[in-house]
Amino acid sequence: MDVGKFMQGAFLRAADLNEGDVVTLVTGSTTKDFDDGERIILATEFGSVVLNKTNLKRVAGAFGSDTDRWVGRSVKLCKEETNFAGKQVDCIRVYPDIPKETRPLRDTRKVETRPKHSVDPEDIPF
Repeated sequence: MDVGKFMQGAFLRAADLNEGDVVTLVTGSTTKDFDDGERIILATEFGSVVLNKTNLKRVAGAFGSDTDRWVGRSVKLCKEETNFAGKQVDCIRVYPDIPKETRPLRDTRKVETRPKHSVDPEDIPF
């Protein structure tokens, strides 16, 4: 018997992503006080995730600092590993799922550079 089903909590765990990455929509957010401070809880159609600083910076960097504007946006939840207290542990990483056609394109045009002074010093009459 898998005892994992008896240890279900209010938030997603890395083990919930054993089947692979999940692309889901944000349905809201809230905050919750923990022993180490207040955290943002990201609610998705798949489940709720407590955002650590890494995930919070990534989501806010893509969607903005107003959590109300995150609703309806697509995110990808991935099971990865991180170093915690000197040990490698499983974790959930949250990546904004932005369609390629809406991503800002990097300007790959070459900028033509001209020398500041195109006059030969020998031509200066002084």
